[in-house]
Amino acid sequence: MGALVSKKAGVNLVHVPYRGAAPAITDLMGGTVDMLITSPASAEPMVTAGKLRILALSHENSIGVFKGAPTLKQSGLDGITADDWYGLFAPAGTPPERVAYLAQAVAQAMKSPNVIAKINSGGSWPVGSQPDAFRARLQEDTVYWADMVKTAGGSLD
Repeated sequence: MGALVSKKAGVNLVHVPYRGAAPAITDLMGGTVDMLITSPASAEPMVTAGKLRILALSHENSIGVFKGAPTLKQSGLDGITADDWYGLFAPAGTPPERVAYLAQAVAQAMKSPNVIAKINSGGSWPVGSQPDAFRARLQEDTVYWADMVKTAGGSLD
């Protein structure tokens, strides 16, 4: 994502690898790094506390403290989008009836007001798709990100 932003914006960004969002946010707040690309859930507590400022969102849907924040497209970086999503996986060979049971349980949980509120508080929204739709999303994302890696000048080694 950083390589794409760097290329589209015509600026030189240096990638600094971190072992998670917490140390990266700590370094951002301490002035060790100048900017950070992270998930809404990771940034939300510091945004809410007024300690971090959102420069741009990588997707069109904003919610909670992210509502009204500019998107990359609105900031002049059209053609880059990324959604922060979470998925539930089971080992290969899990019986179909068990997968169906888990999918139904997740779909039901995604309707719970408490679950919806918790997901929304992190700047996300619940989906609760079925396994076939999730599989299709994974395939679409694989193609999209492979293209983005090439666009950014990387290789798929």
